[in-house]
Amino acid sequence: MTGAVCNDPQFVRTENTQAAGGEAVSSATSVTGCQNYCRGNADCSGFDWDRGGQTCWAHINKNMDSIQTFSNTNVDLYSKTCSGEGESNVKH
Repeated sequence: MTGAVCNDPQFVRTENTQAAGGEAVSSATSVTGCQNYCRGNADCSGFDWDRGGQTCWAHINKNMDSIQTFSNTNVDLYSKTCSGEGESNVKH
């Protein structure tokens, strides 16, 4: 769904999970900041939030097929979904 219009994007959090290939977003210093960054970019399919390092890793123009779950990690995956449209920006 690269570039799909999403009128009211929401995020689904999956704890202790991350996807490969994220790009660091130094301007996003909180989960809310990372959500706002991703909301403002139609090509953002979600992001990883490193709770320990307070770092945002956005997934831009990338699928999130390489999702990994870890038992001891400080990283959570937030998948962007289009509320009300029944669609998700996560590419499979």
